[in-house]
Amino acid sequence: MTDIIFNSHDYETLLADAERLGFTQTDAEGNVTIITNGSLASGGGWFLNVVGTVYEPVVPPTNPDDPWPAPVPREGYWGRLRLNGETGGVPPFDPAITQYVYNADLGGWTDDGVTLAPDWVGQIGQIA
Repeated sequence: MTDIIFNSHDYETLLADAERLGFTQTDAEGNVTIITNGSLASGGGWFLNVVGTVYEPVVPPTNPDDPWPAPVPREGYWGRLRLNGETGGVPPFDPAITQYVYNADLGGWTDDGVTLAPDWVGQIGQIA
């Protein structure tokens, strides 16, 4: 199994890359949409969930009478791709799309194989 959390700076880039990778369908009118699941040629399947905008969690105030800070939106369109089965590795995403892959040796998500992403990135995998 391979889990990928991704972030594209805009929806158009995400849609074009999803189409290139085979994660879309085209209706009779020619409209292209991202589909949510399918089969892998080697067996198993995949699912793709585009979350959209995500917000970095906030720390509640220590005094319950104080107002909560506003959540911080993170730029881009976020989502998760899970590949269940033999995949031969991570799909070749467009370099403009940041990919976070879970690294068990590091104990978290990383976009470069060395540096852990902030904890909130892993929460995207829980909601997607």
